[in-house]
Amino acid sequence: MRRNLFHLCCAGMALCLCFMACNKETEQEQEKPAVTLNQQEENWEKIEHAENKELRASIASGKALANLTGVGTDDPYYCNVEANLSNGKRYAESHLVCKDPVYDITYFVNYGRDYFIYASRSGASEVAVEIPAKDLFCREGELYFIVENYDTYILDGMEQGNILKYNPVDGTVEPVINKYVLNMRVFPDGINYEERILEILDENNNLVRLPADMVTSQLYYYSFETGESNPLLGGIDRWKDKGIEQLSRFLTESEKQSFGYEGAEDEWMLPDGWAVVDSEGKHLAELTNAGSRTWYYRIQGNSMYYVKAMIEEQKAALMEFNCETGENRQVVKFEPHGDQFNASDFIILEGVVYFGNEYRYSLEDGRLTMLACKGEDFFSTVNTLYTDGEELFGVYDGRLWKIELEKAAEEDVSMVEVEEVPVVYGEYIYSLVEP
Repeated sequence: MRRNLFHLCCAGMALCLCFMACNKETEQEQEKPAVTLNQQEENWEKIEHAENKELRASIASGKALANLTGVGTDDPYYCNVEANLSNGKRYAESHLVCKDPVYDITYFVNYGRDYFIYASRSGASEVAVEIPAKDLFCREGELYFIVENYDTYILDGMEQGNILKYNPVDGTVEPVINKYVLNMRVFPDGINYEERILEILDENNNLVRLPADMVTSQLYYYSFETGESNPLLGGIDRWKDKGIEQLSRFLTESEKQSFGYEGAEDEWMLPDGWAVVDSEGKHLAELTNAGSRTWYYRIQGNSMYYVKAMIEEQKAALMEFNCETGENRQVVKFEPHGDQFNASDFIILEGVVYFGNEYRYSLEDGRLTMLACKGEDFFSTVNTLYTDGEELFGVYDGRLWKIELEKAAEEDVSMVEVEEVPVVYGEYIYSLVEP
């Protein structure tokens, strides 16, 4: 949906290899390099001396929401809508939308505008927390989030990357973890989070700041029961009460030669799949050879859905990996549109898979069609997709939008060719509106 910004091709694959070397930072770290810390400090200094003092965010900025009534209970495994769970995004922050089932509130980050947290109820939205944020999760009626400055705000009473929680009943905002956290997943029992390590102890037991090219990260688990954090083994995500571990593999000699890394000193690696693991790290089910261009998955019931790039065929396939049985099957294959291979984000809502590049696939009847953008006559791409379990949201052109769908009149439905393959186009029309 909206212009193809997600082009992935072999050149892109080569770029991917550059930041998948052994002992390098994680993919997310590569996308937000440590050198930006200096840029942030410069930006904050500019803001501090600017005349516009409104670009300031305080920890005492939560709003008490009126007429709150408890109507539901939390999910036993997750603290966000199951369909919203993903292992990360490339072009926007993760988990910008979260549904609180206790008070029936949809929270979202007003991404690309003021970056504050808004609460939507009965079709009306209002500012809930005037703090720039990312990674929203709800637990026992409270909202957990990470402070994300976006190189824009001066922060009072909190720091970049701190984990805070907001109580909509009285409007209080309290610190949970006073660390520089890059991303997190909140679960009923605790928080899995990735902390950026900026300082280490030297031989004299003094804290020293690491050079920008040596900044690293470490995974931790914070227990709600004990209030303590300990190193986390495995990955940051879960399927139900089991862990999910990223699997990688070394490049073969032929692959090194193909991508120009023959004779390189570093051992280059590619993501290869995932494993479902128990609390001791034992692999219960493994998905290997998932495809070197596979980045994202969505959890749905007992399955993990992902898109596999089939480079040689110049096609894409929606795959389903059963986390219980280990069975892996192809759901549907489709032709990417655009000049190069396009692997967009996707999300599953009410039995329908919505892809960011306008494809729509029904898991119930197996129909693959393409959405039409209202008022536009070209293929387009929404970078990232979210849901509150009822409505769709997406990031386009650097801003979060609500995606409204409507059924088209029969005479407006047409057939188009995507890479010389006919596809039903315009059966459903979408439009982007401010949330």
